[in-house]
Amino acid sequence: MKSNLFKYFRIAVLLMISFTCKGQISVDSLLTAIKVSCTETGSQKYLLQSFTRFESADRRDYYDLFLDSTGRLQEYIGLSIVHVSFDEKKRKSLIEGFNGNGMRSYWDFPVVQKFRYINDTLVPEMNRIRKEMNGSQDSEILSNVTIIREFNTDAVYDRTRFKVYSQDSTLKLSFVFCPDGEICNRKLEQAAYVFREYDKNDKRIIIQERYYNSKLELVDGNHPVFTSETVAVSSSSKPYAYSIRELKDGKLNTIHYYNQKGELVETSQHGPSVVIDGTSISSGPINSNKKKRRKE
Repeated sequence: MKSNLFKYFRIAVLLMISFTCKGQISVDSLLTAIKVSCTETGSQKYLLQSFTRFESADRRDYYDLFLDSTGRLQEYIGLSIVHVSFDEKKRKSLIEGFNGNGMRSYWDFPVVQKFRYINDTLVPEMNRIRKEMNGSQDSEILSNVTIIREFNTDAVYDRTRFKVYSQDSTLKLSFVFCPDGEICNRKLEQAAYVFREYDKNDKRIIIQERYYNSKLELVDGNHPVFTSETVAVSSSSKPYAYSIRELKDGKLNTIHYYNQKGELVETSQHGPSVVIDGTSISSGPINSNKKKRRKE
C-alpha cells in the first residue's frame, strides 16, 4: 500500500518541483499589468473586509486587491493581493497571496497553493475503505485525484494534500504528505486519513464520516463532526471512529457514533437548521442516547 501512496507523492513532486514560495514581486509592475489587461468585476470579502476584484479577459486569472478610497493599494492584516488562476477546464490551478511590498503573505493560510488534477486512476486506499464500509468485495472503481502542493515561508504548510473522489463525487478520501514523504497525522481530525460519503441527492451533505490512522486502520478519537465541507456540529462526548447520519426531509436528523470495533457508543438527535446569509447550518444536538451498543 505504501508504494502506491509514494507513487502519488512522486507525481506531485515532479509536477511541482520547479515551483517555489520564495521571492518577491514588483507591486508597481503588477498593478500596471492589471490595469492594462484586467477588468474590475466586483468585490470579494476577506475577513469582512472588501477587496476589489479584477479579472483577465479570458477569465483564467483574477486578482483581489485591498484598495483605499483613492484606489491605492493598502494592507489588511498583512494582506494586499490574492491571485487565483484557473486551468482550461475552469479548475483552480494556483492560489497565492502578497503583502503591500510584494512579499508572499496570506495570514494563516499557505502563501502558495498549486493544484494538479489526475482523472480516472485506481487508488487502492479508496477501494479498500469502500469495501470495508460495504462489507463486500465490490469491483474496483476509478477515482479522480486533486493534488494540492502547499507552501509557506516558515515551512508550516510545506506539504502536499491529496483529495481522492469517486467518479460520481459521492465518496472522498483526503490525506496529507509531509516533506519527509510520510503521511501526516492531522491534529484537528486526530487522524491521518479522513473518508466521507455524501448524499446522492445533495452532494453537499455528509452521510458518513470515517477516521483512519497511517496504517489505514479505524482510530477512535474526539474527532470533529462535519455535516458539510465547511459546517461542523459539536462532536460526540465519547471517542469514536466513524459516524453514520440519517436525514429527514433532506436535513440532518440523527447521528450514530461507532468505535473502531464497530460498536455503537452514542446516538444524537439534531434539530432543524437555521439559515445564516443563505447558508443552512445545523442547530446542533438536542438530546443524546449513550451507552447503547450493537454491532454495525
